[in-house]
Amino acid sequence: MNHPIFCHGDNGAGVTGSFVMDVYRNRLDGKYLRSDGTIQDEFTILKKNIPSINIIDTLCLGEAMTLSAVLSGGSDSLSILWDGTGETQNHITVNPIQSSVYTCNVTDHVTGQQSTSSYQIHVQECVNKVEGSILKPFILFPNPSKGKVEIYAEEVIQTLRVIDEQGKVVYQMSPQKNVLSLSLSHLPAGNYTFEATLSSGTHRKSLILAP
Repeated sequence: MNHPIFCHGDNGAGVTGSFVMDVYRNRLDGKYLRSDGTIQDEFTILKKNIPSINIIDTLCLGEAMTLSAVLSGGSDSLSILWDGTGETQNHITVNPIQSSVYTCNVTDHVTGQQSTSSYQIHVQECVNKVEGSILKPFILFPNPSKGKVEIYAEEVIQTLRVIDEQGKVVYQMSPQKNVLSLSLSHLPAGNYTFEATLSSGTHRKSLILAP
């Protein structure tokens, strides 16, 4: 459609025309069309708009999780590569046995943009998800912890000691029960050994207190 705002001088002759703009994904195409249908001028703008994300999630030991690449931007010419697995599809299913970090690299072959996203999966033993055999001799969670620690054991815990990296006993008790909830936020961040004495003997497990 002709519009006077698009009038311009073409070797002294007034010519009307229309400006057509088309937006698709991360691409904008603009064209100035003369009234006779020919293209006077055109341009293309490409936007590098694939986001990068950092996801932190928790998974119960023995369970699986599906991770998805971030494809909210970019052109139709994208490639995906998951570090560590070599997989190239949009979604992958992972079943880690320990806390792991997965990295997804997305490349836009039109703009040349490369985007990297990370997925930090913390694996922990979940009491309502595990069989009794995993409780032997006892479990600590969450691990790492910011101060609150839950302890479950199949047998009564007669004594419990928490030992720091220097071998010093920083906490001890005689609970006489098999389920404990401790608040250790007063202790500095670091690695600690939990030593529990049960009827079956003395057992030790490590736990990280995070800042």
